[in-house]
Amino acid sequence: MDETFEIKGKLWEHLCTCVKNDKTASIRESYISAVRGICEKASVLSQTIRDTFPLYTLHNDTHISNVLRIMAELLGDERVNALPRDMTAMLILSAFCHDIGMSYTSEEKEDIFSDKEKIAEFLNANSSEFVKAYKHRASPELSDAAKLKLLRSLHHERVEQQLYGINWPDILIDNVPRKDLIKVCKSHNLDAESLIGLSSTGYDIDLPLCGVLLRLADILDLDDSRTPKTLYNYTKFHKNRPDDVYSKGEWEKHLASRGFHFNKVKDRSVPYELPFSATSPSINVEMSIRDYLNWVNEEFRRCDRVLKKLKISFVLPYKAAPIFRDSPYESSNYCLSLDHKKVLELLSGEDLYSDPAVFVRELIQNAIDAVRTREKLDKNLPKDWKPKITIHTWIDNEGYNWFRIEDNGIGMTEEMIKNNLLKVGCSYYTSDAFERDKIQAEIDDDYSPI
Repeated sequence: MDETFEIKGKLWEHLCTCVKNDKTASIRESYISAVRGICEKASVLSQTIRDTFPLYTLHNDTHISNVLRIMAELLGDERVNALPRDMTAMLILSAFCHDIGMSYTSEEKEDIFSDKEKIAEFLNANSSEFVKAYKHRASPELSDAAKLKLLRSLHHERVEQQLYGINWPDILIDNVPRKDLIKVCKSHNLDAESLIGLSSTGYDIDLPLCGVLLRLADILDLDDSRTPKTLYNYTKFHKNRPDDVYSKGEWEKHLASRGFHFNKVKDRSVPYELPFSATSPSINVEMSIRDYLNWVNEEFRRCDRVLKKLKISFVLPYKAAPIFRDSPYESSNYCLSLDHKKVLELLSGEDLYSDPAVFVRELIQNAIDAVRTREKLDKNLPKDWKPKITIHTWIDNEGYNWFRIEDNGIGMTEEMIKNNLLKVGCSYYTSDAFERDKIQAEIDDDYSPI
């Protein structure tokens, strides 16, 4: 064990106090050593993450220390001092281990890039990458950027593999079970609702609360400590590569950020605003930070719903309150808005077409597109299936004429409704998802519904 390896912060101090006060001498001697040993191994793995992800903001000991600090700040001194020993150890271990799945050897990467099942699963979940990988090819070919996305997408699952490669001391087997740590670490990259299903095999560990604290501490680590200026100047971002441009934006966002300020919150007995400060060298950086904070606010709401559903009494911030300083411009929450009445008149009024009954033709054409597309895409159609469009007409009691058009075509999935139907200007037929579906069904490139 490296004697120079140190863990700092209130959670570690509290753990040392808990163990020091234990009446059993053997526990006092081995518990801290066991936790420290695992943390040290995780720290070594975290140092190698940059080898695979050289353009990412740092995921090393700086990030780990920040996560530990923010966990303690979310809890507050009183609650930290009341934490059971094993739950404190769980929080510390999760801070160190949650990203170790991003550490890869060259051999591990090659194994993944040759795993057809993993690649297929990744591409099916990422329509744009699917289209790029299969563009004019019979078998997929991943770009360097897509390979990094694949590796990143697997990191929360690989925590299990990494942790089973670390010897688990006997003293922690029953007190801080490895399986529980894996659950908490995996949860940070899943939907917040996944925390509801966490259950502990230990006695004094509230796994869902551990998951909430890790999740929020991870995303609240937004300041310049993870993006040293000298390293930023040394890193070469290619201006013509979208992923490099995105990474450069992430660095600039962190460089401009000064973090969240829990010490400025006066009352934490109720949901509170959490102050956040940043400089703002450009409007692009400011908008990037504001978009990030909107996501943070949504995570506050999701985690709060989880805690309420599980009847866990814990007060979270309800929104970030940003303060931007040293801006060489004036900014405000300007945004485009629509006159809904005028838009509806434009899209559905009599001025759209010269013939007011032309919408009937449009609905029939939609039905034709739906049955044609299903016939081409659906490889599981029954042999006796035939395209069918039915038009019902009737007159109601007040003398109004009605009609209804039904078809047995492709229909819409929930994904289509969210990503296309409910977004003005978006169409499934012009989306990467449709291109993916065409490639999978081996349809000619030139097929395009009207």
